[in-house]
Amino acid sequence: MRKKLKNLLLFLWAFSLYSCSSYKKTLYLQDLSSSDVSNPISNAQPIQIQAGDILDIKAISQNTAVTTQINFADVKSGAYKVDETGNILFPLIGSVKVAGLTTTEVKSAIEKKLQVFVKEPIVAVSITDFKVSVLGDVSRPGVYEVPNERITVLEALSYAGDLNLTAERNDVVVIRETEGERQVGHLNLTSKNILNSPYYYLKKNDVIYAKPGSLKYASVSRGQRIVPIVIPALSVIVSMAVLLTK
Repeated sequence: MRKKLKNLLLFLWAFSLYSCSSYKKTLYLQDLSSSDVSNPISNAQPIQIQAGDILDIKAISQNTAVTTQINFADVKSGAYKVDETGNILFPLIGSVKVAGLTTTEVKSAIEKKLQVFVKEPIVAVSITDFKVSVLGDVSRPGVYEVPNERITVLEALSYAGDLNLTAERNDVVVIRETEGERQVGHLNLTSKNILNSPYYYLKKNDVIYAKPGSLKYASVSRGQRIVPIVIPALSVIVSMAVLLTK
């Protein structure tokens, strides 16, 4: 009898160790130490404009009439869609090649061309349809607009309310399409190595998929849900039984 009780206690002890191990798996950047205080950022590349992007472009000059002529070129007031050839049609200067350029480079190119017609033009350029999708085992899956041109996978997950405790943190998938090519990246969020991954900084239309872990089934199974309650209670009962049988 005592041998069986001791075996049961050993099982419960092993189960408790497993529970602690499962808890550790939910932590991000586990190997990030206090010595990691300053590291150069080499994987944050500027977003390059592609065909199909929608640009918000506004220009001003010292000549009010010219400024009005420029900014009323489109029905949507400043919205320019990049055509299949990678060009936009801009007032006064005509066709401008923008695909493959950053918004900063487009700004400089348009200002240079406008100088032929106006004095000291000032141009502002931004991408208006920058969105990322987050789905899978997160609190709020959905499509999220990015207010600027720089967002990390951790920021995107925070938009979605973070990963659920049942999600696999060691294999979060990022699906990316660039110039007709589909790329798939795998991120281990428990490791600091993600900070240097080319998929840590997201690009327009990236899709983040959080895989549900094996515990996801436990969260919806009635029988599995009561295990965390029953196991501690049994542990106490068995411990008392061992003491009483000595």
